[in-house]
This record gives sequence, structure tokens and C-alpha cells, in this order.
Amino acid sequence: MYKSNSFKGVATALILSLVLAACGGGGGSDNNSTPASSSSSSSSSSSSSSSSSSSSSSSSSSSSSSSSSSSSSSSSSSSSSSSSSSSSSSSSSSSSSSSSSSSSSSSSSSGGASIAWNVYNATYAPLTAGSITLADGSSGTFTQGTLSGGSAADFSATSGITTFSSTTAANKNVVSTTAGVPSAYPRTYTLLAYVKVNDATNRGIELDMNTGAERVKAVIYANGNGFGIEKTADGAATIKDSASYSGSYHLFQVSANITAACTGTVTLWVDGSPVTLASSTALTAGSISANVVTLGSTCLTSTSSGLYIGDGGSSGYNADIDWIVWSNTGAYTPTEVKGTLPASMGTIPAAYQ
Repeated sequence: MYKSNSFKGVATALILSLVLAACGGGGGSDNNSTPASSSSSSSSSSSSSSSSSSSSSSSSSSSSSSSSSSSSSSSSSSSSSSSSSSSSSSSSSSSSSSSSSSSSSSSSSSGGASIAWNVYNATYAPLTAGSITLADGSSGTFTQGTLSGGSAADFSATSGITTFSSTTAANKNVVSTTAGVPSAYPRTYTLLAYVKVNDATNRGIELDMNTGAERVKAVIYANGNGFGIEKTADGAATIKDSASYSGSYHLFQVSANITAACTGTVTLWVDGSPVTLASSTALTAGSISANVVTLGSTCLTSTSSGLYIGDGGSSGYNADIDWIVWSNTGAYTPTEVKGTLPASMGTIPAAYQ
């Protein structure tokens, strides 16, 4: 029985196994399983799709990146071009500014103050040919004027200094030049003389400017009578500063601005400083204020034109002349004259350098 039941059980198990094999069946857990080939194919397809998607994304990204890079590069190039253009413009502007600055500097440099001077540097006696250097660079010479009781030898030149000596009362010696004499109104001029009065009793020299109408007769007097003008503001008055200048060189300056017949001013300085003028008589025409003389209706006149130097009167004169300069381009102050005098003509006081 035992054997029979065992066989039966084995047979039953065998039949059940065959049935299950024929049905290809399995349990519930097998129903949820995906076949290995199908799973592999799907995975491969998914992977391919993912790869394709990734490739597409990468391509898109690359394209986008390339486009962005191109755009960025273009922008950078444009920016660089703009920067270059800006730099070029800036450089051009800087160059233009530099050019403008250079031009301004050049203009400023060429526009410095200058005065066209006529120069007698006293190296030669005034009647010597070429003794004057004119404002245009050419040469000129004084001509002999009034000569009474004297001679040309009253002017003698030694070592760059011309001495004028007319100590005998009867001696009169005047030389003149028409160079640099003002003619049309306003008749303006500036005259400077670097002179030493040689003794205390004789006058120095006359510096007499005749415009063809007005006559401004500046005189360097003896000690105690100083520097001034005769009859310029009033036909009877001598106006002077009453100082003493003998024994050393001083720079005497006259600046005149004559705007009409016997109308205008004459201003005097010594060594760059204004003098204090006083009149020898009460003025009936014209006036004075400090170092400025205002012309009056009875001012000294002359129909002659010229700058006359020497002795036009009856007094004795004795002076050494280092140089005399004059210009008809303006009535200048010492400040305006400073730095404009030719360096080659002699000693220039510090106030005028």
C-alpha cells in the first residue's frame, strides 16, 4: 500500500508538472515580470532615444552656445570696434587738443610783449654814420642842429659811452633825428635815457621831442633841480622834481600821450619810480599831479619835427650817455617797458630787466 500510494503521488506530481509545462504557466509573481529580450530592447531603445535626445540637446546646446558665442563674439567685436573707434576718436581728440594746445602755446609764445625801439647805444658819437639802430632794424644817424660857440667834438665817444660837455655858457650844440617821432594824433611816445650827470653845478642833457606842433622839452638839471620839463604845460613854467642825480647813472623816462593840439599828458619817472613834480610858477594853463603833467592851451610849440638832444639853451651841460631809446608806438609805463629793452645796448637797471 505504501508503495502504491507513493507511486500514485509521483504520478500525480508528474501529470501536474506536464500540465504546467504545456500551459507555460507559472505563479502570480511571474505575471508581473517582463521578458528579458523585451526589457533589453526597450532599454536599448530608451537609451538610444535618450542618447538621441541628449545628442539633440547637446546639438541644440552647442548650436545655442555657438550662436551665443558668435553673438558674444560679434558683440565683443562690435564693442572692440566701438572701443577702437572711441579710442581712435579719443586719440584724435587728444591729438586735436594737443595740436590746439601747441597752437595756443605757439600763439602765446609769439604773442609776447614787445616794443619797437629806436636805439642810440652811444658806442659812437651821434653824428657818426649808423650811430642809430632804427626800430625796423635799419641804421640811421643824427644830423647837426643848432651849433653856436660849440663844435661836433662836444659829443665824444669812448669805450661805449658818449660824453656831452658844453660847460661854457656860450656853447650850444644840438643834434636831431626825425626817426620815431609821432605825427598823427594821438601823438604818443616813450623816451628813456640812461645818463650820468658828471658834476653838481652843470646840467646833464636835454631830451627835446618836437612833434611838428607840440614840443615836450625834458631836461636833466643840475643838483637840487632834478628832472622835469620846461614850458610844456604852461608857456612860462618849469616843472621838475628838485632832486639831485649827479655822480651816478640814472634812468630817466618820459611818456607822452597827446590827443589834440596842446591836449594830453606827459608822465615822468626816474629809475622806474614816479617822481613828485612841482611848478616854478603858478600855472595859468595845464596842471600837475604827482608825476603827471596835463598840457595847457599855452603849451610849448614848434613847427619842427624831431628828437633833439644836447644843449638848446645857454646853460652848461656835462653828462655821460650810456644809451637812449624811444618809440612812437605808445606812452608806456616802466612796467610795460620792463623786459623789452635790447640787451646789447648797454647796462639795463634791474627795474627794467
